[in-house]
Amino acid sequence: MREELDSFAAKSMLAGYDFSQVRMMTLLLVISIAAIILAVLTWSLSRSILRPIREMTAVLSNIAQGEGDLTQRLPVNSKDEIGEVCGLFNTFIDKLHGIIGQVAKTATQVASSSGVLFATSGQQAAATEEMAAKAGTLATASEEMAATISGIAQNCNLAAEHSQLANSAAAAGARWWSRPSPGWHGLRTIPVFPRVPSQR
Repeated sequence: MREELDSFAAKSMLAGYDFSQVRMMTLLLVISIAAIILAVLTWSLSRSILRPIREMTAVLSNIAQGEGDLTQRLPVNSKDEIGEVCGLFNTFIDKLHGIIGQVAKTATQVASSSGVLFATSGQQAAATEEMAAKAGTLATASEEMAATISGIAQNCNLAAEHSQLANSAAAAGARWWSRPSPGWHGLRTIPVFPRVPSQR
């Protein structure tokens, strides 16, 4: 009976050893499967989260540091928070692009209006110079006309004086011819009148 007990104890030890080894192998298998699942989840999460964030960072960096190309848009590949952020950013860029387009259009119109205003002011300046030149010509002509009128007035005064002297001489001559004077054979002595001074 002692041999049977020793045999049973040996078999039990052997079975216990096998059982702990199976348990250890199962535990290692579960840990390996969990590590593989964790690695796949990590890779999937990094791809689904980090890739859109990297794309967003690249586009924002290009807009901020490059030439400010507002035609670039972020790809919206998901319906999660990152996709929503990309969509909202694209809407913001669309509005900003529209505002800058309006500003550029207004700047073009202002430049065109200022060009027209510059041309108009140039024409007004030329017209003002022409009017000033005509005013100078008119002033010169007015001065010449005033000098001519003054000369005509002096000549009229001189003609009036000569007319008065001629009238006085005619009256004196008429009186002389009308009085009776004895003379030889009816001749009369011609009176001498004062000379009219010539004024030039």
